[in-house]
Amino acid sequence: MKALEDLSYPHARFAGVGGVSETELAKLEISMCFLMDFGLRVDNELLYAKNKSLLTFVASRALAPIPHMRLTVPERLRQVVEAS
Repeated sequence: MKALEDLSYPHARFAGVGGVSETELAKLEISMCFLMDFGLRVDNELLYAKNKSLLTFVASRALAPIPHMRLTVPERLRQVVEAS
């Protein structure tokens, strides 16, 4: 985000949203850079290939049940959704 966006939010904001301290966020950011071998730029071809791969994967799994994953909506939220 820092490399691509004109607007960048401070670490304090991201840390608050993520529920971690600013120090922990900085450590995570540095760790991610090392794990990615500092390959932080993505060209259009790679982005397109990854997007296509993700869409293909999702399409292949669309009708397959996901074992052990059940999403339940609490009754109070279900009533709010149905009322609107």
